[in-house]
Amino acid sequence: MFESTFEDAKLKGYLKLFAYVRGDNERALAVYLKQGFKVVGTAKKHARVKGVFLDEVLIEKWL
Repeated sequence: MFESTFEDAKLKGYLKLFAYVRGDNERALAVYLKQGFKVVGTAKKHARVKGVFLDEVLIEKWL
């Protein structure tokens, strides 16, 4: 699924993909990193879930 998304994005002229991953979602972050995404920063207390503030990890992948 990742590869087809990357190819489709390239065909549409995208140069990179950018996403946020919740700081408490280590499994998701590991999957993205395995696909070539790099961590570019952290937005502290960016999301609020059930009254608890969570960090968001900013990631990007150059195509």
